[in-house]
Amino acid sequence: MSLSIGSYRRVVLMPVGPFKDFAECVAANQDKDDPEAYCASIEKQASSISAMAWIIADLTYDSDETAREAERLAREGKLAGVSVDLADMVAEIEILATDEDGFPIDWVETITQAEIIGATQVGMPAFADAHIDEVDGRLVAFLAPEGLDTSDRRIITSGALTWREEVPLFFTDENVSGHEGAVHVGNLTNFRRALTASFEDPGLPTLTKPIIEDGKLVGHGAGWGTCHTAFRNACVTAPHSDYSDQVPIYQHPAGDHHAPLNLNREEARSWYAQHCEQVGLGSVGEDDLGIWVVGGTTLDDGEVFLSGDWRSVDGELELVSFLVVENPGFPTAMVANESQTALLAAGIVTSTDPLVSRIIHLEAQVSELTIRDRAAQMLADLENV
Repeated sequence: MSLSIGSYRRVVLMPVGPFKDFAECVAANQDKDDPEAYCASIEKQASSISAMAWIIADLTYDSDETAREAERLAREGKLAGVSVDLADMVAEIEILATDEDGFPIDWVETITQAEIIGATQVGMPAFADAHIDEVDGRLVAFLAPEGLDTSDRRIITSGALTWREEVPLFFTDENVSGHEGAVHVGNLTNFRRALTASFEDPGLPTLTKPIIEDGKLVGHGAGWGTCHTAFRNACVTAPHSDYSDQVPIYQHPAGDHHAPLNLNREEARSWYAQHCEQVGLGSVGEDDLGIWVVGGTTLDDGEVFLSGDWRSVDGELELVSFLVVENPGFPTAMVANESQTALLAAGIVTSTDPLVSRIIHLEAQVSELTIRDRAAQMLADLENV
């Protein structure tokens, strides 16, 4: 499989679970005994989600003349390739073909362990598509792919790479062969894994139930104009929202359990991170049929049901996450103060909010009384026969 970063309209960074980075996770979880250890466990879980991961790092150039020239060339895309220097590498080589004398002419090198100790800005990187790009106003180096065959004869397995807290960046003129004459021009920090799922509309011809194949999930998370089955006297449909960020996909160990409806966006994110297992990460957008999702997952191949969770942010509903469920009933909504404050797409809703719980309890009682009335009427009819 070959992946071209250039064919992707937007690259979004993989969060630490539901958080955009490690620092945000630590800040949001100060109530934990060891916030850093807690976030490290979430980061490890998130990093294993997809076979479409790149190791990336923030890039800061020095202030000297050579560094400024290297930065200019990178920003203009004239010399923006980057090659990593690996140490302590463990690899397996598979010979695919030999010539008549038994000399290898085709092979695949699979790297199972290595540490990134440096990188060099070059015209022809060792890994195809390894490059320097501007993301959200800052320079980011896409250093090496994990689980992706993006170069001839070399593959890095998922989770194989480690790195130091800070790594030097060198620069070599495009007229110089290899790394000869390279000079230090900056440093790479804030290493993390990035999921490079496409933000472009997958072009699904019909409303499509999400399906997983080889770790990739594609389908609609909800359809327009579809009323939720749990509400008898109102048609509640999927909201339009801002889908600029990737959305984590969770699975609750006890089944169809969303975060309580009275939580705000940040609280809901923390709830999912604490109570659920993150099993995927998806890019989300809208088409004429509904809300589509494309992403990576650790779930087995096959069809799945996704249930969205929207939370109110500045008066608008924002998608916080998808939950893998067995009983979809998109969407279920609760109304408070004459405005939607939270919206869940699952047919089963749990809440710690007293008012919400009371509404659900009363609706269940009404349903039970209706069934009893019908049964009594049927018995009376039978007695009169």
